[in-house]
Amino acid sequence: MIEIVSREQVYRGYAKVERWQVKQDGQQRPVECVLRGQSVALLPYDPASDTVLLVRQFRPGAYPEYQQLLELIAGMIDPEESPLTAAVREAAEETGLSISEQDLVHIGRFYLSPGIMTETTDIFLCFTSLAQIDLASQGGLASEGESIVKVRMPLAELARQLASPGGHSVTLALACAQLQVQLAINR
Repeated sequence: MIEIVSREQVYRGYAKVERWQVKQDGQQRPVECVLRGQSVALLPYDPASDTVLLVRQFRPGAYPEYQQLLELIAGMIDPEESPLTAAVREAAEETGLSISEQDLVHIGRFYLSPGIMTETTDIFLCFTSLAQIDLASQGGLASEGESIVKVRMPLAELARQLASPGGHSVTLALACAQLQVQLAINR
């Protein structure tokens, strides 16, 4: 049996961090937990061109190895917002992609790093045209400190990059693998 004996907030900023005293198997020990809400991530795919739409942006956890990490369109779910609604909103905010909730295929909900944080993410695929995406314009919201570079690439190139050694976003790898499975099933 596991018991949380006490919880103390040790930091409150973009993330909230608590120190817990956990009692397990008769032993008590401290653990830290980053309290985060739910997020969404989205991989848009254009069947006509066999391309995907991704983003590059600064991520402190990947720095200095990567100045900007290649990843899915993603963001936090606002209060009283569904994962579907958040995915549609994030696609528009980060890339200018206009989609509807009916365009989304839910892959599942996943813990990102349960050893240290509470955040889960709902990952979606989206089958849509990417022809009208303006890759030259910056994506994201300046009010949220976002400076997003939009990247459109062939699915085969993404798969090749993910097969190489190096630091990759796990949600991107998972979504790409699931997209490849979906395409293989539908062929």
